[in-house]
Amino acid sequence: MARLIDTHIWIWWLTGSNLLSLKERLALENEDEPLLLSSISLWEASLLHEMERIKLLPNAQAWVKMATSPDLVQVLDLSPEIVSEIFSKKMKTLHKDPADRIIVASARALKIPLHTHDKKIIQSGLVKIWKP
Repeated sequence: MARLIDTHIWIWWLTGSNLLSLKERLALENEDEPLLLSSISLWEASLLHEMERIKLLPNAQAWVKMATSPDLVQVLDLSPEIVSEIFSKKMKTLHKDPADRIIVASARALKIPLHTHDKKIIQSGLVKIWKP
């Protein structure tokens, strides 16, 4: 089954961070189904890089090109179904971070699990959380 990966999972995976468990890393690298990534994650990565919270090597442009390769992830654009999900009453319980709201709404609209470590998203109960 396809799954959506949160921005931090994507960045941790492709920068070699030790914040992912070995089990998670192996699952990401050996996934048979497409890993989906919200296009908002590209924006988030650019902001994190700009604020110097992450370093994308050899440079941001080359890293993004590599990190969005079709053999790694399928970038998911915003759709009317996702936006409709953002408007749902249930989504009002989630914090106001626009990227998180789009990511959660995407998983809900597609009815797929989300791979995240975000405690607020996990505790919200709004989406099925993927676990290795």
